[in-house]
Amino acid sequence: GSAELNHLVPDAQKRLQMMLAGGDDYELCFTVPSSCADKVKQISERLKLPLTQIGTICDGAALKLDGEAISLQGFDHFKDGE
Repeated sequence: GSAELNHLVPDAQKRLQMMLAGGDDYELCFTVPSSCADKVKQISERLKLPLTQIGTICDGAALKLDGEAISLQGFDHFKDGE
């Protein structure tokens, strides 16, 4: 995380939770088959649109970060109360 976030949120676990599920990111995430990776790269270059691979879809239900299963609790728009 950034130096500012490290200063404002000293707890590493809380900081990780905020970075992964903390809200208003306004970036698009999408998946493509690995067989289309070259085509996506060509489109990115042609449009001068930087794209970053952030992960890989694998078998199983766990979300993993650096090989370790993690749990995320994002904002729940449909939760009653609070």
